[in-house]
Amino acid sequence: MTVRTDPEAPGITEFAEYCVCTVHWRNLTTGAAGAVSPSRFTGPVLTGSGTVVTVLTVNGLSDRVGVLTALPGAGTWNVP
Repeated sequence: MTVRTDPEAPGITEFAEYCVCTVHWRNLTTGAAGAVSPSRFTGPVLTGSGTVVTVLTVNGLSDRVGVLTALPGAGTWNVP
């Protein structure tokens, strides 16, 4: 999963890849939190400025069990 921030757009994070997953995020500076399922139609997310942490979970795909290898993911970054 790739995220983008832009100093010209403070408080905004863009999740730049499509995945069959849910990204749960929390801004440690402001306490704001949310979840997003990145897709082609997902726009920028108002995470607020500060340190943002995330965990990524894979959404259920009952017809593809055994085809999908899932590793847990986590990340942190600073949003201007």
